[in-house]
Amino acid sequence: MTDILVLDPCTEQALSLVNALKSNGLDCRHASTAKEGTTLITKKTPDLAVMSVQLFWRDCRDILHRLEKKKTPVLFISCASGNESHVRSLYHGPCAVMPEGIQEEDIVSLCQTLLHACPGILCSGGLRMDVDRRTVTLNGSQKTLTAQEFELLRSLMLKPNEILSREELLRTAWGFEAMGITRARDEMARSSLTLWVIDPEAPVLAPKDAEGRILSVCGKADLKLTSPVPLKVSAKTGENLNEVRRAIVEELTGGGKAGAAGEIMVTNRRHAELLEAAEAALRRACESARSAPLEIFAYDIGEAAEALDRISGKGADDALLDAVFSKFCIGK
Repeated sequence: MTDILVLDPCTEQALSLVNALKSNGLDCRHASTAKEGTTLITKKTPDLAVMSVQLFWRDCRDILHRLEKKKTPVLFISCASGNESHVRSLYHGPCAVMPEGIQEEDIVSLCQTLLHACPGILCSGGLRMDVDRRTVTLNGSQKTLTAQEFELLRSLMLKPNEILSREELLRTAWGFEAMGITRARDEMARSSLTLWVIDPEAPVLAPKDAEGRILSVCGKADLKLTSPVPLKVSAKTGENLNEVRRAIVEELTGGGKAGAAGEIMVTNRRHAELLEAAEAALRRACESARSAPLEIFAYDIGEAAEALDRISGKGADDALLDAVFSKFCIGK
């Protein structure tokens, strides 16, 4: 359970605050002097300290130094008007200052805010998570969680009273965004062409270090917004769709002609795989011609010819027919 130390020489006021904090699921200890506070902090460092400015600074220096080392947030209360900046300067860690006459419910609310703002400690009622130590306790009882359960709970506790979307949970708890980026870059490197569609309202340009050819297109052309690239298209109205088609063909064919290296565009995945198989068989045949018996050479040539025949349809087997006809509906 979350541990709060209240340091206040006014016992009646302190006990009233302690009861208010406890009623909100926050465990509290009280010290009326700096000496008592030092003893309690030595035994256990609190998750939050609530300190009255009525205490003498010279008596509290050691306490504040200890809390600073642990990066423990401190809430200074009962501060006279106009002294807020001075009080803040006394503590070089996360802190807040509340003036005199503030209501208890406001102090409780600010305590909860400070606890959530502390990067190493997350709290929600009796649930407490120590991010650095990777421990979770519920009403003081330690719970054992898997690494994935810990990250999921952490994502939920970072945004209490909010509904998180599936995409946000996948990104924060499972790290799918980073995995998706890696997979996208791999696919871009393998593809003949990547169509990079840009949102003009939140433009993200194609990465300069990406492998493979990229054609950038700006969407939402119907909104007539400023485009970071010349080529624009509207999926809603179909505006400039033909221009995008022509640009894709030009990128893949070099304007309808073979590229400088004599590239040929293959649009069918099965054809590409068979061509790769034929190439591999011909390379083996070249090796066989140098040292292997003639029968091995003939076998490699035969494998290459068979792969090419399957492209033209001359060597159509049952597997090929199944693959071809799976592309059509029953009516065709």
